[in-house]
Amino acid sequence: LPDDIWLQIFSYFSVKERASLARVCREWNILCRDSRFWGAVDFRSCHVSGEITDKIVESVVAYSCKIRIIDFSSKRCHAVTDTSLTHVANHCPGLQRLNLTGKSLITNRGLGAIARSCGDLEQLFLSGCSRVSDRGVRTLASKCPKLEKLSLSNCLRLTDKSLSAISRKCSSLKTLDLSGCVKITDRGIKALSRYSEHLTDINLKDTTGISIEGIELLARGAPQL
Repeated sequence: LPDDIWLQIFSYFSVKERASLARVCREWNILCRDSRFWGAVDFRSCHVSGEITDKIVESVVAYSCKIRIIDFSSKRCHAVTDTSLTHVANHCPGLQRLNLTGKSLITNRGLGAIARSCGDLEQLFLSGCSRVSDRGVRTLASKCPKLEKLSLSNCLRLTDKSLSAISRKCSSLKTLDLSGCVKITDRGIKALSRYSEHLTDINLKDTTGISIEGIELLARGAPQL
């Protein structure tokens, strides 16, 4: 059969099933690594029994270097650690969108690995990653200048230092979620307002350290809000 027919057939199989098919022969291995199957990896719909572990992540991302989108937001990914992010960094240099919502085991080490290897990252969701601190965000900002959408909601360790780094390094940023970041103050908002000409959407819910004056300052510095 022509390759296009085989690819159509393989499209009906799950990630786990294609991983098994790839071991049948060399030709199938090549076909199962085709970029149309690996442009996006969503662990919410990954047909693997039980929880998603670092070992499973390693086996999945190793199949293709063309993965552009990875979603770890499923509750089944609660055991994902920095080790998984190191695997992603090693195998997915062209990553553009990464969702780590609710992954409380992720630290600055894993975030740093992603930042240093995935410079084309455009969208990153870190909501609830409570172990991430200013150090991790500073590394991210310095290595990923193409960021357009960033969620830091309920990252409770973040301070104005994170906003200062983001404002200076991420000039393409359009959407920023800071909801629940209780250590952010007017000082950070002031820094953000200086370099926020592209910002169109910001969430400041439950940021108790920001005053009306700070919001007004941001509004003047971000005309597209």
